[in-house]
Amino acid sequence: MTSLEKGIAVFGVITTIITGAVYVGSISGRLSSVESTISDINPSTVKAELSDMLSDAKYQLKELEGSIKNGSVGDVKYSVLNETKFRELNGDYWVLMDGRDITGSQLCQYTGVCTLPDARGVFIRGMNVNRSRDTGDPSGNRPVGNFQNDEFKSHSHSYVNAGVWARSWKGDDSGPKTAHKQQGDTSKRGGVETRPRNIALYTYIKIN
Repeated sequence: MTSLEKGIAVFGVITTIITGAVYVGSISGRLSSVESTISDINPSTVKAELSDMLSDAKYQLKELEGSIKNGSVGDVKYSVLNETKFRELNGDYWVLMDGRDITGSQLCQYTGVCTLPDARGVFIRGMNVNRSRDTGDPSGNRPVGNFQNDEFKSHSHSYVNAGVWARSWKGDDSGPKTAHKQQGDTSKRGGVETRPRNIALYTYIKIN
């Protein structure tokens, strides 16, 4: 190795040592700053803050679980449970869909509808939402919760009993024939309403 090469090598070593010293000094300074910050931390304060954060996280998780389990405002549920038991298990924000006033509820605020539809004893029909009246609701796009009375689709029945009848006072059929015609109404059959087979359930709605 020539003297020049030796000189370059020694210079490189010196540079490395200086750079390392500066780096170590920088790290040392940072560590001192961290140690100073740590010494200023009050363990009791940190514990209290962490406890508050944990409590808040648990509360939010409970709210989320409740929302997932019990549904959102405006949801409707069928149940075999009466209102007292249903609300005991699902929360007081659920009420029977019985035509009651719900002024002040979130559902009232969101929809502007502050009187519930009365779903007792009637069937639920899907909103038409621009479907053809020929294949959907003949009344078209009704307001949500709108009541629709029962109705028969327009149709007709007719009967005529016509013929020729005549008998003489002697009991033979030799006399002149007389045309006659009978018409009238069919006898009543059936019950008090027209309905499909069904099962009766409670209908609940979430208002808050």
